[in-house]
Amino acid sequence: FHVFYDKKTGNSYSNLPKTFSKILLKNNDLRSRSEFDEKYALPPQVGDIYYKYSEVFLEIRRFRDLIAHQGVSPDYIFASEAPTMVSVDRTPFSRLNIWKDSEITRTKLAPLSKAMAYFTNETLKMFEEFSAVLSNIVELPPPTVPGYKTFIRSDNNKGIINITKLIDQL
Repeated sequence: FHVFYDKKTGNSYSNLPKTFSKILLKNNDLRSRSEFDEKYALPPQVGDIYYKYSEVFLEIRRFRDLIAHQGVSPDYIFASEAPTMVSVDRTPFSRLNIWKDSEITRTKLAPLSKAMAYFTNETLKMFEEFSAVLSNIVELPPPTVPGYKTFIRSDNNKGIINITKLIDQL
């Protein structure tokens, strides 16, 4: 959603920054909501979603930066017959508070799959909310082919189904 809406004139422009981070952050800090609203003049419902998911976005970005840009990797990833486990006491997982006590072993290990499912779920929820808001504030043209449905098949479907099972446990 990269459209600028000028409240004063009612005109729209496609000049928003192209990334979520450039819209939401200023010098790597979260913009205040009032600065965000004044700078971008987006419909309030859109701003609500940006801020609702800002914490998750920043956490995903922190993970990416630690691993991709700073070369940090989890100290240990424990692979065994049980699920792949990570230490909840060590970077980068120590800041996540997503595991139930029953999922954490006495040695402070927890399933990695739960963290991945959490990030996937939150990202999909954000997209779903953006879609719902946009469908309420943007008038779309009528369907080109009424009643036409598109079905998507992919090698990734099995993975998506497995993720939804993990998400159901969140």
